[in-house]
Amino acid sequence: MTKVKCLPTYVAIVLGSLIVFIWSSLSWTVFPFHQWTFKSFTHPNAVVRVIEQNARESGVYMIPSCENHGDVEDGPLILSAVRLEGINPNMGKEIAFHFLNILIGTALIGALLKKCAPSLRRYGARVLFVLLFAFAGALLNQVPLWNWHFFSASFVFMGILDQVVGFFLAGLVMAAMIKVREESGIN
Repeated sequence: MTKVKCLPTYVAIVLGSLIVFIWSSLSWTVFPFHQWTFKSFTHPNAVVRVIEQNARESGVYMIPSCENHGDVEDGPLILSAVRLEGINPNMGKEIAFHFLNILIGTALIGALLKKCAPSLRRYGARVLFVLLFAFAGALLNQVPLWNWHFFSASFVFMGILDQVVGFFLAGLVMAAMIKVREESGIN
């Protein structure tokens, strides 16, 4: 009889989440990967003043707006998240939500890995399973930013790479912990 035990699965999900979170933190704060993809305005203070004068509230703004869609040929095209209030520099709430988001995603992948573990007997197959789910999620999330909103290819590529590397590292641990254990039929 084969069985996948629950406790190692829960531990694998938490450890996998921590690994992805740590990787994400490092890739945004220590390594210069994401900074390479950003552009700077020539006069950022002037841009801030124009936004403050024209944005009535925080939200997502698009130029041209959906109502003036005929103006897309002329350009420029702008899609921007505007938060007029600013944020607390320690970003505690944002960091906690980021970890919760990673935990939920990792739990979904872990649950699927546990369910499929009987057919994924080799360690490498289980790592690949986690990696493919992360890659699919990254593609579905990032490519529309490039296709529909014209985010740069470098920005989208870094977003995909960031997620794939994080979940590859998590997959190394999760695949080692979520596996089929052979048990005798004796109760």
